[in-house]
Amino acid sequence: MTVTMTDIPMPQMGESITEATIVQWYRKVGDEIAADETLLEISTAKVEAEIPAPCDGVIAEILFEEGETVDVDTIIARIAPPGTAVDASAANGKPAKKAKEPEGSAAAATAEPEEDVVDAASLERERRHLLLRKSTPLVRSMVRELGLDLEQIPGTGRHGRVTKGDVLKFLESRDSGKHHEDYPVHGPGASETLGGLPLTFGKGLPDLVEPMSAMRKSIARHMVDSRRISPHAHTVHEVDFTKTMALREKAKERFQETLGVKLTPLSLILKAVTEAIVKYPIFNSSVIGTDSIAYHRSINIGVAVALERGLIVPVIRNMEHKSVGGIAESLHDIATRARTKKLVPADVEGGTLTVTSPGQKGALMGLPILAQPQVAVLYVGSIKKRPCVIEGADGTDVIGIRSMGILTLALDHRVIDGWVADSFMMEIRERLEAANFDVDV
Repeated sequence: MTVTMTDIPMPQMGESITEATIVQWYRKVGDEIAADETLLEISTAKVEAEIPAPCDGVIAEILFEEGETVDVDTIIARIAPPGTAVDASAANGKPAKKAKEPEGSAAAATAEPEEDVVDAASLERERRHLLLRKSTPLVRSMVRELGLDLEQIPGTGRHGRVTKGDVLKFLESRDSGKHHEDYPVHGPGASETLGGLPLTFGKGLPDLVEPMSAMRKSIARHMVDSRRISPHAHTVHEVDFTKTMALREKAKERFQETLGVKLTPLSLILKAVTEAIVKYPIFNSSVIGTDSIAYHRSINIGVAVALERGLIVPVIRNMEHKSVGGIAESLHDIATRARTKKLVPADVEGGTLTVTSPGQKGALMGLPILAQPQVAVLYVGSIKKRPCVIEGADGTDVIGIRSMGILTLALDHRVIDGWVADSFMMEIRERLEAANFDVDV
């Protein structure tokens, strides 16, 4: 009886995405899985995402291993119907290979004779293809960065796969001129952590070479391109947040009880930014080519969210139609989905202005880089109570405790002049200092 399998293709995570790397399989061959349960996690240049199973069943085949980069629409796994008996010996990450028939068997006797003459170029292409299949994308990238030849490195991994340890062993052996049988991949006592990930240093190697992730490469490429494309200018404004923070303190419990989300200072800042954009639409524009400016009808603000291995900027759309409560709900939604890897490519596309808020970690100010093709990005510094000189009711100067913060605007000087930028910032500052926000929910 023939079992009908459900093919699992590598999903298309956005129009510009042509491949994705398998980060982790959450199931192995022979495991049962229910529809919408997480099957695997993948990483692209834009997002990291958990991919759910499309149906109930049993994992029948896993065709690619963790760490492999696969073209979109390529079949990466198959699911058999529920209750199907599956041979779990079919390897972690690869289907079981068919056993070789012994010489002299009936099957061997009826096999087609091999060709005596094989094209040498075809053999070389096949050999190199098999070699690439025996190393992970991370190892191949590491080999390229170090200027090594993958063919010269003996592989000790499963099926002869070249591992990171093999590369380090090869380096150490080459540099010392000796062959080390028992090379400690994990160096003695030389372990550190970076972003919660362990770093280990091999014996005799002063540094650990760690290839960038797809997300890190994307960030690097975009930042370098932005500096090259746009003449950056910055303007810095100090803001008295005292009334805004008092309003937030008064309304935060009601927001939590009614909407189930926190009323953060960022929600109120985003509302002030949106209202300022309505008055200064040049900040909701982008450069087309070299001599045209596109003014966007919708205000779509990207909000930077820090992740363990990088930064992602999901977009809150149609901000001009959102209340403070709606903004707070949207902030909670995008931050939660970013950190649980539930974003899709559409969530990080189409932003018209970006806001980043490292002030949550205590940063006072910074000079952000534009997210192309946007023409402005706002940096929100830490809001702290400080003694300030203020004007008393009778017009005399007095010392008062105020909640102060710094907002920094990066702008594309091809499109925006300093006077316009400062007018925009003054609009935001006055709105926040007056704190005349509708926080009814």
